[in-house]
Amino acid sequence: MNTTVSAVRWLIVIKEHLTTGVHLVAFLLVLSGSLLDASMASADTSPKGCGYSIKSEAVVTHYPSLYGTQGWPSVPWVQWGLDYVYKDGFLPSINNYLATTFSWLEVGASQRDAALDEMCNDLGVPFSFYSWTPGVDVRIASEQKVPGWTGPGTGRVRVVHGITVGGLFTLFLPPNWEAASTGTHPIVAETLYDVNENLFSPLGHGKFIGKIVAESGIYDRRGAIGLLWNGGGALGSATANAVAVQQFADIVGWTATYTRGEPHNIFMLGRSRGGTAPLLLASSGHAAFTIKFVLSLAGATKFGTQIANAGATMPAQIPGLGNVTGYSRSWKPGWVYNGPAGSGLSAKEAASRILVGDTLGNLDAYHSPISQGKIDSLFAKGTKLLLVFGSHDEFIPFGTQMEYLAKLRNRGVPVEAHVVLRGGHLRNADLLNGFTNMPGGNVGARFRAIVLDAVQYPGASGTVVTGPDSIVYYDTEIAGAPNANPIRIAALNANSEIPFTLEVPYRVWAQMPYEVFITGPNGTQVRLWTSQGTVDVTIGQSEPGNPLRQTEFLSFPWTGWSGTLVYYDVYIKTPTMGALQSLPWRLAGCNPPGTPLLSVVEGSLPDVTAIDVWNGPYSVKKPTAQVCPHWTETNWGLVRNYQ
Repeated sequence: MNTTVSAVRWLIVIKEHLTTGVHLVAFLLVLSGSLLDASMASADTSPKGCGYSIKSEAVVTHYPSLYGTQGWPSVPWVQWGLDYVYKDGFLPSINNYLATTFSWLEVGASQRDAALDEMCNDLGVPFSFYSWTPGVDVRIASEQKVPGWTGPGTGRVRVVHGITVGGLFTLFLPPNWEAASTGTHPIVAETLYDVNENLFSPLGHGKFIGKIVAESGIYDRRGAIGLLWNGGGALGSATANAVAVQQFADIVGWTATYTRGEPHNIFMLGRSRGGTAPLLLASSGHAAFTIKFVLSLAGATKFGTQIANAGATMPAQIPGLGNVTGYSRSWKPGWVYNGPAGSGLSAKEAASRILVGDTLGNLDAYHSPISQGKIDSLFAKGTKLLLVFGSHDEFIPFGTQMEYLAKLRNRGVPVEAHVVLRGGHLRNADLLNGFTNMPGGNVGARFRAIVLDAVQYPGASGTVVTGPDSIVYYDTEIAGAPNANPIRIAALNANSEIPFTLEVPYRVWAQMPYEVFITGPNGTQVRLWTSQGTVDVTIGQSEPGNPLRQTEFLSFPWTGWSGTLVYYDVYIKTPTMGALQSLPWRLAGCNPPGTPLLSVVEGSLPDVTAIDVWNGPYSVKKPTAQVCPHWTETNWGLVRNYQ
């Protein structure tokens, strides 16, 4: 080994023990790569420019439809009719969930070319694009080397798009990859609902994966294999069932066989459902693969609690019930499910049986990332986690994420968390490209450096901050109108007490579940005053044997509430306070702070679909009265941190 590189590697190890941050580590990784680049002169494997990309292959935009074991005659389209979510009345079940192989996004040549150019522009590494055809091995497609490239491979990243073997996925082969070699490669993976959307739309992280693969295979690095997967048709399955886990195992096995990807050396990231899938896969205990490092952005952790509390306070879960059950009006109080999962079931009970084949009561205990068995599996596998989530997420109760974090730390799983106070589902502020004042630059840069380290140093599996400084809180300031950009944030020091948060509905219709979510340190006494009455609660009282419980869900009766504005005031006494204290208002999604919190209660709701209630003309996110602008990417409520 080059002695200069070896010395820098030892310096990295020393600095990891001397600093609580990781930004210096990331810098030194870049430095070590530069020294290695300078020391190797056996072949020219430097980037040659985007003009050598190959863009002639058409994009296949719609794929055959496969459904678990039963099959379906046509590709179901999300239509949100008054009765059914999917066309032809398709109803998901545990082995017959929404398409394992299809895409709903049509992609043309201009989108293909723009994606290839965007991936190339960072480093100047050209790309070649191939739509996979069954029976044709695109690995040995006739392709000339890029002029001036004298290393192995062609000098281009080869995109093999839309592979329908056991599922639907896309591979990126690094510029130095060649079929005749015997070398193996780490796998960097991401999963979204749709491979076309993941690669060609701004919503996906496919281009981010492509850039990492490009960088991993130049300057004599051994290269990583990139993998985009559709999560097993996750709109109806949420990648929660055993069929989806086995599908991932099969895909990783196929990748190992045909591209020499390393099934026990996987680095995975994603946001939302794509941030949940890595947590489930890494903790599945499946013997066929090992995920060494996970970057999870706004991932769900406690499915049963999340489903049980679907309603106006967490409005994005209202259409979620429709996606899983297949019925457009399954959100309605008293609605009864009759379908493949059983008869006479509530929508929430049916959703659990469709997702995992078990009752709602068992969903948290055995099938969710927060279950003890899955956390034990993470510990046994040695997986490292970097979690990023907001305190006011319209999909996920904040308290469930903080409880997950506490259980991971209690078990000894290496985990680092970045908590965005007043942050929502982390859409507008894509943490892969923004929030540059996070330790190490941003979490995208962190992940990229970790993969490049694994490529360069076999056995490397990333670094997370552990101990007292493993949680970093960010104080958001959302300026001006809803969806204003940029969002200004400031890092706060970690604190022994988690923030206290309150989540309430923006707007709620009569007979919908009216719930308030409270999160804070276990043992905190809370007095919630509303214009309809006062409630006293102690955080943790609903699960007295669990000291890691940090949230309570309060349901309110409907007597006299219809057609009113509900105002709130809150007093708290944490375990470190001497007496109940009134909280100063600092609202989620609202700037400036200082105005009262309220909910708007409407009368009876017309017979409409869940999509209308979530984000349509009858949306619970669009109150008819409000005291300040609200940011549509966050839930409604307040936060108090102890800084």
